Order: sequence, then structure tokens, then C-alpha cells
Amino acid sequence: MFILEWLRSKNCFGLGFTEDRLPLPGEDDLSRIRRLIRRNQMVEGGLYIGPAHDSLDKDCERGGMGLWHINHFESSNSFPEYNIGLLYFFFKRDTLPKNNSLLTNFIWSRGVEEESRTSSTLNLAHTWLKDCSEKHEVCQKIIKSNTQLPTRVIDVNGPHLKITKGLTGKYTALSYCWGQDSHTHLKLIKNKLDAFQGNIPWVELPQTLKDAIFVTRGLGIPFLWIDALCIIQDDREDWRTEAACMNDVYRNAVVTLFAADSASASQGFLSNRMVKPEVALSLSDPESRIESSEIFVTYASSEDSDSANHETRLLGGNPGPWSTRGWTLQEYLSATSGIFFTKHQMSWYCPTCVVKEDGEYVDLLKEQAEEIALTLKGTYRHMNLTEISTRWVVLTQMKQVYLKDISDQIYHKLLLDEFHEIVNDFLHRLFTFHSDKLAATAGVARIMEENLKLQGVCSIYYAGLWSSNWVSGLQWESNHNRDFLCHSMISKKESSNAPSWSWASIVNAVYSRNVIKQSFLTQIQSPIADDQERFNPTGHLVLKFNAPLVYLSDMWMKIHSQEDGNIAQENPGILAFEKILREILCLDASDSERYLGTEFAQKHEPYAGQQFAVIKVSLSQNWIRPGPDDYDSSQSSPTSIDTDSTSLSVAEASHIFYLILESVQHYQGAFRRVASFELPVKREAISYFIKSQPTEGRHGRTSEMIADLPWKEERVELI
Repeated sequence: MFILEWLRSKNCFGLGFTEDRLPLPGEDDLSRIRRLIRRNQMVEGGLYIGPAHDSLDKDCERGGMGLWHINHFESSNSFPEYNIGLLYFFFKRDTLPKNNSLLTNFIWSRGVEEESRTSSTLNLAHTWLKDCSEKHEVCQKIIKSNTQLPTRVIDVNGPHLKITKGLTGKYTALSYCWGQDSHTHLKLIKNKLDAFQGNIPWVELPQTLKDAIFVTRGLGIPFLWIDALCIIQDDREDWRTEAACMNDVYRNAVVTLFAADSASASQGFLSNRMVKPEVALSLSDPESRIESSEIFVTYASSEDSDSANHETRLLGGNPGPWSTRGWTLQEYLSATSGIFFTKHQMSWYCPTCVVKEDGEYVDLLKEQAEEIALTLKGTYRHMNLTEISTRWVVLTQMKQVYLKDISDQIYHKLLLDEFHEIVNDFLHRLFTFHSDKLAATAGVARIMEENLKLQGVCSIYYAGLWSSNWVSGLQWESNHNRDFLCHSMISKKESSNAPSWSWASIVNAVYSRNVIKQSFLTQIQSPIADDQERFNPTGHLVLKFNAPLVYLSDMWMKIHSQEDGNIAQENPGILAFEKILREILCLDASDSERYLGTEFAQKHEPYAGQQFAVIKVSLSQNWIRPGPDDYDSSQSSPTSIDTDSTSLSVAEASHIFYLILESVQHYQGAFRRVASFELPVKREAISYFIKSQPTEGRHGRTSEMIADLPWKEERVELI
């Protein structure tokens, strides 16, 4: 492998190499590379050009000579100070050397065509699909080759709508963004149902839908499912029925097409790629018995290369519009294989691997082994969407491969933890209608429920929470991140169909990562609801339980109320407690934007004579997140992990989780959840939450008074 170095003293390229059979670029080639860099990045001083981290290993993500760092020297006597970009070496697919295994092994990158709507692009996608179905042993066990078709599909040879009536066959599915101009797009409505079965007018179709039909035809698959054309959009009952089957639609598709960079259906996803300028290098070396070969090199700045590195994971880092939309998460997790179309290139995804059009290959089976090893060790870290998906595949589709020896109890915990990770990712996404949140996660919940049932675990899903895990499920809170609020806040007038105890009842919920040590809730009674209602409710779902409860005074929301003195005499602890609650809920704050982001602001519905109460939910501990040194990457096989060891690294008991409830007008005895908060267990720490300067010795008295509030166990009905 050779190392290019820009010799600082001579301001030109020099060359050294550890593999003496590799040819040496000539001076003209080096000059062209120099001009390429100078044209894209204006820098003074010297440059060092050499292999990127781990790039000498062909088996790693960016192995071989496909990726080289460019480090910048401020002066001729300094060490490399910072990385300014990358050089990508690659062959073009139509000019691969025929008898040159040495170079092709080292330089695995392949050029990406600027035009995406070509026969060679379709042939590559078809090859990926064929390899998956014929060569991937794991995928053969998971992906069904012939399944029952959805209620309606598009016959791409028309195109026209086909009512399947239980027929079996092969089809693709499309995952895309409708866009803000969706009201102008062609859709299936009641009065077009008959006409569409004869013909779907091609000229009226948005470009993304046309592109999906084009690709499906090129793959040799007869049918395609698109929600806009296969669900009757002005029939609420048909929409609810088909939305409930969404996970099966994507799970049973031969492959799902992901329009990852299209913000609207009118944009399409087969537009020209963003291809960077390139330089051709003519290499030949008779002594090494390597025939003359044409290698290309292109340059990317550090900013561009960071985006490209993240794109290896398909999504993340600098995500496109598709990855910000709420509905697309369920579609991604339900799909067993997919082709991603971005502005840079096309990528294949399945349980076995990720393959990119530029030749990069990621072994997901290896990553799945490493990921489940981390999970079994109780190691928590923030995961991007692809990592969440990898673990989801392991838990729901490959349990017999990686988790066959773990107990049902551990599997249950792993799956519920994964669900909370999915929900946290999901809750950062955007929705046109806030009321769609539960429908958009129903498919994931159904898959989970099926897997738990197969393991003999009785856990029923109710509007975002699980009957086997009610206490943990209640421990979500509002996210006060300003950027998130700017994108997520919608009019409070838009009603949510979710019960107040569900994370779907507000626009900005997030789950905390705590370990519950003690539950204060007893005699929990799950809501009464049929299958359709519990996944996507239209009426009230009532959750009942016993809990320690204390009522608040009528004046608790008032700032510096005139009644404070009387209240303090009757019950001194309640005044201090209510002061803390006002600060937690931002009732005393001048920051109106922060207040609007609270759960209370989104859900409070006042009326005369309304009652307020606080209940204790649980005693919890903070989860200490192990650092990278706590995990030995060499021990990545799940078989080497002690599967009975699920202890988590936690601090001493640190806080109690509370809910604030308000009575509901016209529903006698029922409460609505309107806020949550935590307070430290240690009494001396409670004073941290009181911002006003107390008088000498007041900290201790306040802490004692809060701890000694008249908590009384009562039956609570939460709607």
C-alpha cells in the first residue's frame, strides 16, 4: 500500500509504499491531484496525504485505498494540525481491470454514475436483490419470497389498481415524504376507486411515484404498494383498517424503496447525483506484471466526508427529509430489506449487510453480534437510527440466532428497553397531524406483542404503554429543547386521541433512562379496550391503580398569593411543595416559550371547582452510562457473555418520580395527567429546587415539611 506525501520542503508530492508490487503514479498524476485539492480547498502550507484510520484493512467499513486523509500543515516545521478532507480512489464499473486482483483488492471503491435512471443502476439493484435471496442464509429464513398481497396494489405494467382478494405474489413498497404540497397530488379517493382499476393517469402522478414504478419494473416485480394510491384517503374507516396492517405491508414486501432525500412526492428520487470533480490516473508497471489501469480520484472536504461517513449507516449525522418524518420510522423498522436512494448514491440494506453503490460493504451480522453483546452487558449509549434498527432486527427476527440461550425475563426487558429507544427517536420526528402518532407506531407495537407472545410473556399494548411495565411506561416527560420545540409545537386546539397517561398526548415527550427500584402503584387495572382501540384509540382508555396521593390547595398556581400565610398555618409543608411545583412547571417564569413546551401548558383544561393532586409513582436510580473502556470489543460474540448478568451500573437511590393530576369536567372521579417531576430522596437536596433565598435554617424545615405531607393511598382513575 503506498503512502502519498506532499513534501513540505519542495511543495510537491512524494511517494513511498509498503507493497512494492503496486505501481507508482507519475509526476503528471500527482500534479493533477494537487490541482484537484487546490481547486476545492484553498490552503497555504504543506499537506500530508495517507491512509485514513483503519483503512489498510480491507474488511473494515472503509478499507483499502478507497479513503485517504489530507492533513494540513500551517508551516514546514509543524506537525499535521487538522484534517481538511479526504481523497477517494476508485475504479469505474465499466473499466475494471480484468486480471488485476491486486489493485481491485486494495481499491474497492467504484465510481457512482451521475445519472441514476440508467440500466446499469437498475442492474446493480437487481443484483443486490438476487444475492440477498440466493446467497444470504439468514435473509432466506426471514424474508418471504411469496406472500399474501395487501388489500390493494398497483400493477406496474399498467399502471392500474388491483384489488387482490387474498391473492399471493411479490411486490415492492414505497417509503417517502408526501410534502407540504401533497394537497395537489393524485390520490385514491372513493369516487376514483373504479377508474383507477382501469388506469391510473401517468401524467398526473407525482414524480416520486413515477420513479417507484420505474424501479419496480426494472427489478422485474409486478406489483407496488403506495399508501396514497392503495388506501382510500377520504374514507376514515378504510384508513384505520389499512393503517393497522402497515407493518405487515412493509414486512412482507420483497424490498422497500426509500426516497431518503426527497422532501416532497413531487421531487422524485432518481434525479442526478451530486458527483464531485475527479482526476484520472493512468498506472502501469511492467515489473509488477500489472496491466495498465485507469484509476480515478476525487476530493471531499472534511464537512462533506463527515456526511459521507454517516451515510454509510444509511441515515444519521446529516439526515435527509425522510428521516425527520414520523411515519417513516415504522416503515423502516418493519421492512426486511430496502434500497435507499439519496442525492449521493444508492444503497442496499438487509439483515445481512449494507452495500453501497460505491462498493462499500458493511457486515451487519458482525455488528449485530457486537450490539447484542453490549446490550446483554447492560451498556447504554446513545444510538443512531441504524443502530436502533440493528438491535430491533436481532430482537424481533433473529432471536434464535443470537438470543436462544437467554431467559424469557431478560428477553422481555431487552425488548421493552428497545421500545423506549424507538419511541425516543420517534418523538423527535415531525407530523402533519399530532393525532397520527399512535397509528404510526402501531405496527412496531404489533411486532413486539407477537414476539412477546411467542416467548410466553403476557404483555398487552395500550396506546403506547405495556401492561407488564406500567410504572416504567409512565416515566416520560416533556422535552424542553428549544430547537425541538420550534419544529414540533402545534396549535393546542388540535386534539389528541391519546389518553393523558400516554407519551402520545403531547408533542414533545421523551423517556428518561432510569432504573426503577420500587413502585408505589398497586392493584393496577389495565383499560378495557378491543384490539383496534388499544392500538389507536378513539375514546377514553381508563387506567386504574392505587397510589399515595396528596391534594393541592385551590390557590397553588397563584404567584405569591395573599392566601399563602393562611395555607402555611394550616399545612406548612404544602406551601413549600407548591412553590417547587410552580417553578418546575414554569408558572413563575417570564420565558413564555419554555412554559408553552411544558406538558401542563399543552394539557391543562381549567373549570370552576377543579381539583389538583400529586401522586408518587416510583423510587428510581440514575443509570450510569459506561464509557468505551468498560467494554472489550474483542469479546464481541454473544456466546461469551454471561446472559444471566443483567445488573446495571446505577447510583444510590436518588429520586422519586411524581405525577400532577387534575380533575376532568363531566367525568366524576376521573383525573387527567398534566405534568411529571422528580425530587431527590435526600432531604437536604430538595432545597436545590427552591430558587428564592430562604431564611437561615429554612432548608431543613422545608425538607422536613415536604417529606411529611399527608400522603394517603387512594384509588385513581386516569383517562
